[in-house]
Amino acid sequence: MLKNEFNLKAPLKLLRFVRGLKNDAATALQSAFQEDGQEHEAIVVDVGFRKAHVIRDPEMVAEGVRAHRVFQKSPAFQKLFSFFDHSGVFTSPLEEWDRQRAVLARSLAHGTLSKYEDVIGAEVDKLVDKFSKDASADLYEDFKDFAVTTFFKAILNYDLPEQQKDGVKTHINRLNAYFPQKAMKPMAILFKHYGAPSEQFRKSLDFLDKLMHDLHRPHMAQYREGETVSEILKSTGYYDAATDAARDEAKRKSFEQVTHLFVAGYESTAASMTWLFYRLGNNADVQNAVCAEIAAAEQDEAIGPMNAKNYRKFGYLQKTIAEAVRINPTLYLAVPRKATEDYTFKSGYKIAKGEYFLVPIHAVNNDARSHPQPQVFAPDRADAEAPKQARRETNMTFYAGAHSCTGKSLFMYEASLMTSRLLKKLEIQPAQMPGVVSKTSMTPQKSFGLTFAARAQWPPETQAPLPADAPANDRKAGSGCPFHRLLSM
Repeated sequence: MLKNEFNLKAPLKLLRFVRGLKNDAATALQSAFQEDGQEHEAIVVDVGFRKAHVIRDPEMVAEGVRAHRVFQKSPAFQKLFSFFDHSGVFTSPLEEWDRQRAVLARSLAHGTLSKYEDVIGAEVDKLVDKFSKDASADLYEDFKDFAVTTFFKAILNYDLPEQQKDGVKTHINRLNAYFPQKAMKPMAILFKHYGAPSEQFRKSLDFLDKLMHDLHRPHMAQYREGETVSEILKSTGYYDAATDAARDEAKRKSFEQVTHLFVAGYESTAASMTWLFYRLGNNADVQNAVCAEIAAAEQDEAIGPMNAKNYRKFGYLQKTIAEAVRINPTLYLAVPRKATEDYTFKSGYKIAKGEYFLVPIHAVNNDARSHPQPQVFAPDRADAEAPKQARRETNMTFYAGAHSCTGKSLFMYEASLMTSRLLKKLEIQPAQMPGVVSKTSMTPQKSFGLTFAARAQWPPETQAPLPADAPANDRKAGSGCPFHRLLSM
């Protein structure tokens, strides 16, 4: 059994905790993990017959993630976070997710990225050219524009009009603000009654409904082999539906999955790229080492300039990106999993059937037992900690196991291409790190920009990447960041 477990069964403690989550999720979760001056391994939220276990012990997290057939997403969570009354990447139960992932892998996996290379590359070049002329007034907003445009144009083959792009951003921001409030209402937790949606929320859903019809229309008229929307429609049974009702049901399933895809990838891509660029700007040694690797690869006939097929060969850059999102993961807390049977961890800790298992991603990513000096930005730590990585998953940014993020390859490619093309022209200058805004994800504060200086020469002077045993305290420490909201019980 865990020796340090903080149980929120006491009514006053529970009320204080729930109120704290609504007002300041970071402080509420940090306070609970450190209640009474002790470091707790688990927060147990006990409401009547419903119990949720927020576990941060890395060994237990790895074990629980591997037990994916025991801990699964619940139908209640699907209902709570559904746009079109169906399930998507946030909410799908295991069997349905297996089917969805098989389709998405053909669109988002490493081997299929080359068909989007020209589109993504063109958008990367546009943004690099913009930064070449002017400093970024708001880096996060710049990357949000990039994420929206590339996802719709490349993955969905839909050229989003400029005025519609602003609408997408506005309405997704509104929905992302609404869902945590919906989940954090004490009466909703106790009685599963969430109240009527606001007028603004209805308008946002109407906007999404119209957008999905526009986006799906050519694919509903004719199947287009290999295109993401057509393949999703095919997987829902749209083209084989025998009745109008069955066809409409299949269409709504596709609407849900496509909406979840860009909601999942929009803020996460923009936020992660923002944190990456600030880290590079504030760590000149890492920025120089990345440049050296890019220059060396271009002169290596076996690698050459970066593209969708070789980006993983830029090993130091991959570690740099992974380290940036380890410290600042997009989600603080993973989607809740409900136990389908009684489960006893190797440690002896028990979760009963019907109870919930939650992974606090930020806490696991920044656990000093797995990552010494966890708030220090040190890409080399991936080599030094390799034996630990082999034993358990210690970076949960993209989750792990059966429910790991299907968009990881797409993000890693986009971030790699953006970084390599920008650094060939520009040097990222140091700047104050943005603060963190807690919504359904961890995002940077607005109005934090970066400045860039024209690069004097390329390739730069020869400089080898930092050694794996470089002292961690030589790195510039990053800013702290809070935990995620407790999305659902």
